[in-house]
Amino acid sequence: MDIVVASQTVCADLVSGCQGIEGPINTLLAELSSSTGCIDLQPSFFRFTLATTTSLIFGEPFAGLDPKAHEDFAENFDYTSLVSAMRLRLANFCFLLNPQKYKKACTQVKKYAKYYVEHALRDREENGEESAIKRHPFIIELFNELQNRHLFRDRLMNVLLAGRDTTGCLMSWAL
Repeated sequence: MDIVVASQTVCADLVSGCQGIEGPINTLLAELSSSTGCIDLQPSFFRFTLATTTSLIFGEPFAGLDPKAHEDFAENFDYTSLVSAMRLRLANFCFLLNPQKYKKACTQVKKYAKYYVEHALRDREENGEESAIKRHPFIIELFNELQNRHLFRDRLMNVLLAGRDTTGCLMSWAL
């Protein structure tokens, strides 16, 4: 329960400062203004919420990675979400749906998250916790609670999935 409270406090601080949201908003508006006719807004909203949630969780959305890495992550994240939802429906028979592309996509998603985790923890080691928490508040606070890199990475991915899907669907429904 302490993790949830600490995370909510960190998120509230981040959202109140609107750090990292301006770029995704501009991208969404440019994408929508260039569209013509009838369009499906949900993919655009998913990209927007993935960008903002990534920024809020990881602190520095473009720290040392090229734009292609972010695009690859978004594609892999979408694919793993889709296949995971199908595997969930298969319950005890989920092993029947385990294509090589799914395994590779899962590996890439974990690698992406691991990059940010390691980046933030390296920043903490090199510059001290007080300095690092200004750039990576969510990561540092959550890691201090969990102290397990693999569990920590997986929790971050759960928050990222929830942030993207829930918010993207809500935006689509509201319009």
